This record gives sequence, structure tokens and C-alpha cells, in this order.
Amino acid sequence: MELLPFVNCVVHRPTGFGKTAFLDQLAAFCDVYSEENFDDICNEPFSAAIFRTKLQEHVDATVHRFLIKYTDQLQWVKRGLEVDQMSTPNMCLYAPLGASHSTIITIDAYDTPFMNVSPKHVSQVKEAIQEILYYGVLGMFSGFGIHLATLECIFVMGIGIQGRDDLTPEGFVNIVDISSNADSAKIAGFTQEEITDLVEKWVAVDKRECLLSEILKICWHERFTKGGENVYSCREVMCMIAANM
Repeated sequence: MELLPFVNCVVHRPTGFGKTAFLDQLAAFCDVYSEENFDDICNEPFSAAIFRTKLQEHVDATVHRFLIKYTDQLQWVKRGLEVDQMSTPNMCLYAPLGASHSTIITIDAYDTPFMNVSPKHVSQVKEAIQEILYYGVLGMFSGFGIHLATLECIFVMGIGIQGRDDLTPEGFVNIVDISSNADSAKIAGFTQEEITDLVEKWVAVDKRECLLSEILKICWHERFTKGGENVYSCREVMCMIAANM
């Protein structure tokens, strides 16, 4: 939790650096409700209407189940509101107004839909996502940038598509890109100190020094902040440790 920036933000990291694992840990700690992944996003041949319908159905179901689960905290009955008779934007508009608990909205792999369609269809996917998810859910829930006490933050993670900054949610409802901020450097990926701790815990004494040296040399690593320390791919590090346990 100390790594969470508590601002509406987006963080970009390569595949295998533990973005989903971080959000899963956050969900487990905070009892965050999560719907199944929106994997069914490619229809061939591509149809903007079908994509929009599937996205709308997925978002509607996710929001509805979240609100049903937290009926008591959101005080729906006390306020005389009937979830089944409200549209998703209206539910997101009224949900935080009388809530007794704070909410963290997390979105993983926000850019996957853009990468799963041909470049000529990207603009149609972008339009659907902005209308249904950004405006219909994030915008309504956050009061369009007005910080509500019941919304701690919106936390978005993705790979990032080079040369397509227009596809990120940065700038919407005060979302900022903190990918290169020092405070976000450890959100995804392992530091050398963390790798050393893992090796000492799971690897036999006689193998530790050699394995640690090999991991630091071979595994994919990046410096996401200027002058910062290397951060290593969680997937590659764990594969090497597992092979030497």
C-alpha cells in the first residue's frame, strides 16, 4: 500500500514486469472487487458495433456486480435507489455520493484492445472505450475530475504503445503518467535487493552467489527513472529461481 500513489495515474511497464501481480495484491489487500478479464475483444472480421456491444456488456456487468456486492457500504436501500433500474453512468454518478467507504478503481492492460486490432480500427476502439469506460464510468464516478472523498484514486496500468500517446488515459479526470516518477519505480518489477531476498529464501546456499550474479546479468532490466536503480522482469527472475530450487 505504501507504493500506491493515491492520485489518478497511469503507469507503463513492459510485459513480464508484474503489473497484473501488483494489482492482484492490491485487490487482495483492499478487498477490491474484480470481474473476469475482458478477453473477448477481437472479432474477425472486426466490427465496431460488436466490439462496442461486448465492451458495454462487460462494463455493465462489472459495475453492477460491484454495486450489488457493496450495497451496504453504498447505502443503496437507505437512499431509496434501485440498481436494476439505473443505467451504468447513473449508477456510477450516484454510487460515491452516499458511500461510507472509499473506492480505488484499477484498470489493467488498458492498451490491449488497441493492440488486438489493425491500425485502421484503432480510432473506433478508442472512441468506444472513451465513451463507455472513461466517460460512462471513470468520469461519472469521479465527478469529472472533482476529487471526492469516497474515491481514493484511479490506477491504470499498461504497456504503452510507442508513438501513440493519444491512446493513453493521461489527462482524463486528472489522470497523470507517473511511469518515470521515482515513487513509482518499485511498483512493478524486482529490485536487486528484492531478488537477493528471494534467492536467499528459496535457493540452496551453495547456489546463491552464482545464481544471483547470473540473474542480474541475464534477466531483462530497465531503469525507469533517471539515475534510478535497475528494475528486473519478475517473470524472468522467478523462472530462473524456480529452475534452481
